[in-house]
Amino acid sequence: MPTFEHGDVRLHYTDSGAGEPALLFVHGWSSTLRHWEPQARHFRRHHRVVRIDLRGHGRSPAPDLPVSGYSIPRHAEDLAALLQRLELSAVVAVGHSSGGWVALELAARFPELVRAVVVVDSGFDPAVPPEALEEHPILRHLRRGPFAEQIARSYRGMFRDFSDPELRERTAAEAARTPPLASERTVRANLSTDRAALARAVRQPVLCVYASNTPRSAEEIRAIIPDAQFAQVVGAGHFLQLEVPAQLHAMIGRFLELLPAGDEAT
Repeated sequence: MPTFEHGDVRLHYTDSGAGEPALLFVHGWSSTLRHWEPQARHFRRHHRVVRIDLRGHGRSPAPDLPVSGYSIPRHAEDLAALLQRLELSAVVAVGHSSGGWVALELAARFPELVRAVVVVDSGFDPAVPPEALEEHPILRHLRRGPFAEQIARSYRGMFRDFSDPELRERTAAEAARTPPLASERTVRANLSTDRAALARAVRQPVLCVYASNTPRSAEEIRAIIPDAQFAQVVGAGHFLQLEVPAQLHAMIGRFLELLPAGDEAT
């Protein structure tokens, strides 16, 4: 797996396939680029596909940095540096969960690099006030026991009762290997960000795809991103890219077909 250095960390990534637009896949909290494996196999037949282990995740090391070192803007800067290194622009950035926020931040701050965004099961909540942060349910959950066990428990809860138990346990075990420092500081950075404001700053086309049990609606999403396309899969929980990859592939494929030629942010 190739690597590159950006500032204070060496990041691992993969680069395969050929064809435009290139696709950049961004994983979420305590995940790895491996969680995009079905999409890499599918899309690299006709597109260049880039995946990255965000700092502190997967095979990318976890430097001892303050919360700001694991913030959404810092992750987006890492992605921009990678795209510039690979001489890529006008990519379609696809982000799962908190990776969706990173993809949106990349699109807003580096519009010349991003043609469109696909957000996979990401919410758009306002920032948690500093005085309420420590009592947020996620941080309280992580403090209840050994960190790795609590992350694994969180991951299991993101699957549905009918989900493949082997897939659920494998995904939870991978998440539990995330360094606690990176995992906890990433959560704090995410919760401290106004994710609705972040989404409103994006001018590129956006597709939002949600799990079958999502409480979100097209109306809610379009109140934040007026022109967003809304889609929902059947029979999958939060990790829909692993549970029902064919459904997601069809939705992304159609979204790519509908992108106007040369549709880049200005």
